[in-house]
Amino acid sequence: MANKVKGQRSFVAGGQTYTVHFDFNALAELEEATGLTVPKISEQMQDTSRISIKFMRALAWAGLLKHHGLSLTEAGEVMSQGDMNEIFMAVGEAFATSMMTEEQIRELEAQKKTGQKK
Repeated sequence: MANKVKGQRSFVAGGQTYTVHFDFNALAELEEATGLTVPKISEQMQDTSRISIKFMRALAWAGLLKHHGLSLTEAGEVMSQGDMNEIFMAVGEAFATSMMTEEQIRELEAQKKTGQKK
């Protein structure tokens, strides 16, 4: 099970639960795979019209590296077996929290539970 306080998120695909986590190595691999810096990746994620299938697969792949060690092709196969909305909610939230402290993530999670926005 994903530890949300550590910035991890999970999704189910093909009857298996996958944990997404963007640690330092995953972010470096993502930069290498996309040719973009983390700030540029974040910027691109804000404009869904600029997100390609190749970019989405690379993003999911990088997030799955730490816990699953999948290849790009294997990550694409996992994505094909799951609900794209669920997968990208998990990937997007994991990416967004990757640069937050545990305290900031706890605060965010508490706000979600109470329906507050900061």
